[in-house]
Amino acid sequence: MNKEYLKELYNKNKDKFQNREEELNSPADLEDQIKSYITSNMQYDFDLEIDVNKLFANDKSIELEEPEIEK
Repeated sequence: MNKEYLKELYNKNKDKFQNREEELNSPADLEDQIKSYITSNMQYDFDLEIDVNKLFANDKSIELEEPEIEK
């Protein structure tokens, strides 16, 4: 994720993020919340398990499974 944009977004909306039941107290908390939303929505909408570490990793050496092609 774009850490600079998250930092900017968090700083511009700090009051909104801190004045809620589950407070977000840093840009890192905001990033974790976004990842949680993505994972939760994919699980609910498509019944998919998402590996957040692979999804947001910048490490190109992570091995990905080849998709099965339907014939």
